[in-house]
Amino acid sequence: MFDKIDFVGYIKKWLKEVITQVDIVTYEGYKTDTENHLIPYFEQKNLMLQDVKIADIEKYYNYKAVTGRLDGKPGGLSCRTLKIHGTILSLIFKKAIREELIRDNPCQYARLPKMQKTTVKPSFYTVEQCNRLLEVSKSTMSVSYTHLRAHETVLDL
Repeated sequence: MFDKIDFVGYIKKWLKEVITQVDIVTYEGYKTDTENHLIPYFEQKNLMLQDVKIADIEKYYNYKAVTGRLDGKPGGLSCRTLKIHGTILSLIFKKAIREELIRDNPCQYARLPKMQKTTVKPSFYTVEQCNRLLEVSKSTMSVSYTHLRAHETVLDL
């Protein structure tokens, strides 16, 4: 039926070809995500393109949601980042469908894990820090008078 193709090899092939189809910033994002996340993960799985299932994609999402950070900090990737990875994977599978290498896109029905909402505790400058910032900025800040409204002066800022 279909010739078996190494999945990671196909990701690399897709990455080489997609550069002609997207702008450079998009390509750099694709390249970073595929080289730093997708390829290292799927290399360990040793999957053939035709054998990738919905469960394989969901296992990837679950793994990266828990331990996906590469900056040395504990934790996983955000839901937004996982969606980007899902988009990249889906584009890879869509190309394989167009090339008649596979029939279905396993990303189409793969679900992202339920993510914990994180709350960011706001932090504010203390009075002392504000005074220090003003002192430092007095010697380095230049004010553009064209951006002042008619009733403002430099001292009002």
